[in-house]
Amino acid sequence: MIMVKQIMKTSKKKILELNNEYITDNSGNSMPIILLVFLVVMIIGSAVAYSTSQVFSIVRSEEHNQMTYLAAESALQRSMANLDRYLPREDFATDRGITYNDEEQFIDDLVRALNSDSRSEIINNFTSADGVQVYSDSSMNTADVSLSFSWDGSERTRIGNKLRFPLEITATAKMENGMFKSNGRKAVAVKEYEVWIYNPFELNGAVYTLGDLVVNGGGTSTITGDVYVFGTGFDKPNRMDQYHMGGICAYDSAKLHIEDGSAFTRNLLRVGSFYETGTDKCAIIVDNDVVAQSIQAFGINNDIVIIRDAYTFDDIEMNGADSYIAINGNFFGMNPGDDNFHDTSSAVVNISQMYAYGTVNEYTRSRIVINGYTFINGSTFKMNPDGTANHKLEDVSLAWQGNQPVYIVENKNDTMDYMTALTSRDRNGFSVLLGDIGWSRNERLNEDWATWTEWITEIKSVVAGMSNTLPSTPPAKIKGFCHNAMAANNTLYPSNVDSLEIPGNVICHANVDGLDSQPLNDYYSDSDWWFNKSAVTGIPKGLENMMYLFESHVSVFARKKYPNSFDGDISYNFNSGMIPSGGSTTEFLRIRDALDSIDTSLWSCIVKFPEGGNEEPVDLVQHLEDYYGVPSPTPTPSPEPSPEPDPDPEKFFLIINLNPNRELVISRDKVNGIIFTMGKLTIKNGATLNGAVISAGRGYDPVSGVEGSAADSYVLHGERVTRLPRVVEDVNIHNFRNGDYAALVIQNGGNISFPGRDELFDKFELTAIGFKDILKEIF
Repeated sequence: MIMVKQIMKTSKKKILELNNEYITDNSGNSMPIILLVFLVVMIIGSAVAYSTSQVFSIVRSEEHNQMTYLAAESALQRSMANLDRYLPREDFATDRGITYNDEEQFIDDLVRALNSDSRSEIINNFTSADGVQVYSDSSMNTADVSLSFSWDGSERTRIGNKLRFPLEITATAKMENGMFKSNGRKAVAVKEYEVWIYNPFELNGAVYTLGDLVVNGGGTSTITGDVYVFGTGFDKPNRMDQYHMGGICAYDSAKLHIEDGSAFTRNLLRVGSFYETGTDKCAIIVDNDVVAQSIQAFGINNDIVIIRDAYTFDDIEMNGADSYIAINGNFFGMNPGDDNFHDTSSAVVNISQMYAYGTVNEYTRSRIVINGYTFINGSTFKMNPDGTANHKLEDVSLAWQGNQPVYIVENKNDTMDYMTALTSRDRNGFSVLLGDIGWSRNERLNEDWATWTEWITEIKSVVAGMSNTLPSTPPAKIKGFCHNAMAANNTLYPSNVDSLEIPGNVICHANVDGLDSQPLNDYYSDSDWWFNKSAVTGIPKGLENMMYLFESHVSVFARKKYPNSFDGDISYNFNSGMIPSGGSTTEFLRIRDALDSIDTSLWSCIVKFPEGGNEEPVDLVQHLEDYYGVPSPTPTPSPEPSPEPDPDPEKFFLIINLNPNRELVISRDKVNGIIFTMGKLTIKNGATLNGAVISAGRGYDPVSGVEGSAADSYVLHGERVTRLPRVVEDVNIHNFRNGDYAALVIQNGGNISFPGRDELFDKFELTAIGFKDILKEIF
């Protein structure tokens, strides 16, 4: 037992020693720990690496998206720059076959054309071949961008023959580079554009000319229907010799009556010549309205009577002796002017008294009369010796002090100083008569135009030297608008609530596309005078908007535009026309080419004079008698000689002259039909045209002064320039005075009677079945 215990005790001790040795010996234990730490680090590192990879991918993807968006932005900017270049071009619509019916339709058609345009002008998309490069690294792909255009229909503004509207442009980009793909990244912009309207010509009047309408010699000439004349203008603004401007002109004892129609001209409606010395009367009487650059009287003993309303882009101006301009209705001087050009001032000015040189004579007898409202958006100017405009004066006429105008007596150089001096004492405004002052001889004008002479006689009867003996007390307030003052009715009407009354609901009778019958209603306040004077919201803005529409209406085939500075040139341009097969021309040449393309062998009612050939004047009545009789309904070949022509005096013809050097003349009896000529038409000795005339007249040439047709152009310094008639410096004044730019001359009495568009076309239908449709397509 003792032995066993000893053994056990010894073993236990060894075991204890072994345990103690095992516990205290650390060799070989670091590897598991390292492996464990490495495992932890690997796990954490993998997580960090994965997270870093994910972040990198996200960042690169977002960068790719942003670069794709930048591509859309870049394409958007390129598209807008492209639209800025092409969309405002006049031929943009005509090149794409877009015509005008109404504003919404026109813009919708334009937007559709933009979205489907296959031309290189409008960029609709950038494909991989020509995509938008946004990475500097050429190994990176470009973005494909598609563009779309839209209009929400909420806004549009008519500005004459233009439409302004906000166009929305959307650029949608996509791009792919390896694992990175970005789709549908969009950039959107809205920008306002002005686009030209193409409204094809319609024959709705008796006369359309590019050159002047000149009526001269004795007798009374009658044009029944509307008259549209572009006329001879100036090369530069601020020329003081406006007696060298054309338009609708009556000279040398001639009287022109525009019956049941209005007169529209981009230059003057004028009577008399500045060089007249005799006392024979010439006159223009218009049953309806007049729209003109200016209405002016020159010479001695000449009259203008407008039975309804008058609208001007410049002045009503009296320069003649013992002469009268009388408007039975309202007057609207629409142009606000720009302080640079005296011939865009839209004032009423009687300067004939200036030629009296302080004495009472035939020049002090001349008067301007406006029987209705008077709206003046411009003003008269004090002029500098070099012809430039100085400060503004009265808006109507010239106030007088004794035998001198106040602006001479009060030699001021500032409008405010001048107006202070003008209103500081009573001033005489005798040369213009405004408003309801008791006329009685004008009451039957609407029923009988011939009573115009009775009204002129009544006006003459009140003239008393440099004053007037008016039939009734002048109105205390003038109904209308002006900026500074109206000198009229033997007194002065300053521009304030005490002197002017702006009438509401002013009716506009003129039938002009886009013009409301009450065009000033939105610009009128019956309680806020300063609102009414605002150039942004008031009457001036309303008058300016009217001007844009009237300018468009007057400029049928051509237009002129004033420069930005007084020493620049006035630009003359043709209106665009549409080629049926696509593309653009001018509207006048569109008609010419359409008429030229008619197969004359199919229609016996066409008389055509080609471009070349004899340039001697053609007596149309004699020509018709010699060559045109009543056609057989079904002509058959016959070996027998043709019978002598048996002209039908009631037959209507389409007469086409393509040679501008060939003058057409109606010297007796009558011609029925439509006359289209690249040159001039003369009607004389009481002859009549039953139908209508479209006449270009001769054109301006810088070498010879007059050459070719006013509807053509020439090349100068590599650029094409219109031959529209104009007086350039002093080199071609004699051409104007000789009537070289006249497109229609009525001499010693003559008549044109327009029955109406459909009625006129129906006349052809009687003799040429189906021809009416051809006329409707062309005219």
